[in-house]
Amino acid sequence: MVSTALKFIEKALDEFFVERDGANSGSVKLASLVNRDGTPATTNSNILISLLQLEEDRTEAKTRIYQKAPNGKIDVFPAPIRMSAYVLFSSVRSDYASALRDISLVMLFFQKHPLFSAEAFPTLNAEAKSNRPWQQIAELAFQLHTLTFEQHSYIWSVLGSKYLPSVLYKMRFVTVFDRTTDLKGAPIEDIDYPIASK
Repeated sequence: MVSTALKFIEKALDEFFVERDGANSGSVKLASLVNRDGTPATTNSNILISLLQLEEDRTEAKTRIYQKAPNGKIDVFPAPIRMSAYVLFSSVRSDYASALRDISLVMLFFQKHPLFSAEAFPTLNAEAKSNRPWQQIAELAFQLHTLTFEQHSYIWSVLGSKYLPSVLYKMRFVTVFDRTTDLKGAPIEDIDYPIASK
């Protein structure tokens, strides 16, 4: 599901760069800033998208989903997963002014599209396999996340990279719930109301 979301953003943002800046396709890439051996990643892209952290979004109560099955029984599904991800967009251009312009384009993109839904963006789940509904996303929402100087320093230290012009977004997303379940329930056929005594 995380891969589905970030691959969609990679493609959509890349198309935006081509449209707005006349850049070549491939300007945006989903990749780590540093290789596993600690060396800086080499790329021909201008913007790298990197996942910093995942966390569960607990703002809403979890409720199970009940659906009537063809056999008349009730299928019981766990609640959809609501997650937040902190996503870093970094410009790896050597020319500083061009790097700043690229970061500005990233912010312009999310100003224009703060919310992505499967209904409005049919390609949202293009990377998800149709037989694996748990890979699918129902909705994506982006919010600019501001860091203090100390947090900036800590993040770049953890990443093992020198500071680059960058912007951090909090991405909230709702997954399409897994449609396979072993939980079953009997349908409610009648309701008994207590009769008040006189």
